[in-house]
Amino acid sequence: IIIRNNKMKNVFKAAILVTFVALSSTSVFAKIIENPIVFKKGSYGTNLKGTFKGDDEARYTLHAKAGQQLKFKIKSTKNLAYLNIYAPEDKPGSAEAILKGAIVGSTGEITLPETGQYTLQLYQMRNTARRGEIVNFDIELKIIN
Repeated sequence: IIIRNNKMKNVFKAAILVTFVALSSTSVFAKIIENPIVFKKGSYGTNLKGTFKGDDEARYTLHAKAGQQLKFKIKSTKNLAYLNIYAPEDKPGSAEAILKGAIVGSTGEITLPETGQYTLQLYQMRNTARRGEIVNFDIELKIIN
């Protein structure tokens, strides 16, 4: 492409920049907080509290055995927090969740299919994330044998 005047060059550069920004994934810039969950000795449950904003998310890892049930209940700002659970070796963005919060809602349970380290991802839907909503959450987790 040959562009002869400076005004057209500037328009062309702006169009390229806008296209690049539009095609870039916002999750590349998202802040990811990941923490291991360790139950206190003799305890089979815990509460997790935290905050994330916009495209950020909170991630937790939990070691569990095949056949155990994981139960959860989420309380969050305007009910904006959702939970996805990923099988061992699977991660958000590269695998499908074995439990999808957008489908089950703020309370649910799952029988874990294998022994290993599960990833729990707390996030908000894209429409509120784009507005930069701040989400405070409190999630109650229980493991039942």
